[in-house]
Amino acid sequence: MRLVIDTNIIVSALLSEDSKAFQVLSDALDGKYTVLVSEEIFQEYEDVLHRDKFGFDEEIIQFILNWFRENAVWIEVSES
Repeated sequence: MRLVIDTNIIVSALLSEDSKAFQVLSDALDGKYTVLVSEEIFQEYEDVLHRDKFGFDEEIIQFILNWFRENAVWIEVSES
């Protein structure tokens, strides 16, 4: 199954390991889905995950971003 992971899913997963979002993200990182990402979505991941209000550990942020860089299928979004 192909999947685009919204930034809110990542944020929710990092905020609560008991959430459905955490399960979705874990399953994606475990290779249960073909994850699609565009440059625009990836940039949003970077921007949002680095917001001070969340206080996410930089190691965790880099782990997630690197996973997407190396494992996601990169797509181009075209305007129709």
